[in-house]
Amino acid sequence: MGTFVLKQKAQMYFSGFGAKMALATLAMPDFSMALFTFLWLETMRHDREILPRQCVPARGLLLLLIATWTLMTGPAMAQNDLLVASPLRGTIERFDGFSGEYLGAIIGQGSGGLNRPGDIEVGPDGQLYVTSALTNEVLRYDGMTGEFLDVFVAGQGLSRPNNLTFFGGSLYVGNFASGTGGGVSRFDAGTGAFQERLVDADFVDGITFRGDSIFVSSFFGGVGQYDLATGELIADFASAGEGGLSNPTALLFNDAGELLVSSYSDNSVKRYSADGDYIDDVITGLATPEGLEFGLDGHLYAGSYTQGIINKYDRDTYELISQFASNGTESNFFTFRGPAATIPEPTTFVPMGIVAALAYRRRKQRRRM
Repeated sequence: MGTFVLKQKAQMYFSGFGAKMALATLAMPDFSMALFTFLWLETMRHDREILPRQCVPARGLLLLLIATWTLMTGPAMAQNDLLVASPLRGTIERFDGFSGEYLGAIIGQGSGGLNRPGDIEVGPDGQLYVTSALTNEVLRYDGMTGEFLDVFVAGQGLSRPNNLTFFGGSLYVGNFASGTGGGVSRFDAGTGAFQERLVDADFVDGITFRGDSIFVSSFFGGVGQYDLATGELIADFASAGEGGLSNPTALLFNDAGELLVSSYSDNSVKRYSADGDYIDDVITGLATPEGLEFGLDGHLYAGSYTQGIINKYDRDTYELISQFASNGTESNFFTFRGPAATIPEPTTFVPMGIVAALAYRRRKQRRRM
């Protein structure tokens, strides 16, 4: 491309290498920050030829281009999504995690044998894990494309698996069945190998953790607190009928250590103290609530199974903010993935800090010369 020179009084120019670097910064957002750190160091190494010391504005512009690339593409590459299980449709629907815009199905109907998905989680490996209730499986999909990868868990320990969560190096799966087919089963999070049937409970429809305890909702009962190591019942944390609790589903602890419980047939979300005492209904008038999560913006999100909508509520006051997303049919459990809006990713700013420090050091050395 040769050398492109502006008037000397503008005090900036790029060689062919410098121009290509700038264009690459803007045009190739799939490159990692490691590449741009390398390119910047290369520029610094050759700067006597490419960017003379009097051309400080050019170096500043180049650094600005890299910073702009990072800020614009970092969130996009992080996949800021809301992923919703749609059992009757047989798909996993995808929405923008900040705007609620519908982005289509990331996992299509029947993909990998998927039949009545109940819950979806992002695993420690970044892949997507989905319960397939009518095939008694947990299926694994590519975290970026949604392409089917493999059957992660099948058979032993599964009977109409309805929800799942990763915790402490294990995968916990709740079974919507009774007797020996019900309860919560534990699997190795890396291999999917069956470890044990940990909790004995019927028609499990919600799982969460606090300290050394696992909390489990039984759809036709209440919420139990169990020892995470042994599975022994510690307490009937919230009994059916307490505070009007009817058919509990999703469980979620808030910042105060209080347990939020979706009460499916009562059309509400109830709040219980750390000791299991009923406090109040924080959400009312939401038909058949199922999923319950804190979103990327920190607010509370609650879904309606029969209406297929997910509402957004203020994290502190529980006031309704908006109807955030709708898939047009029904929605079961859901999950968010991506960094919180108020918490920058370390991978975004650490390389930039290194680059900035190197640039400053180089400039300081020149002044001494």
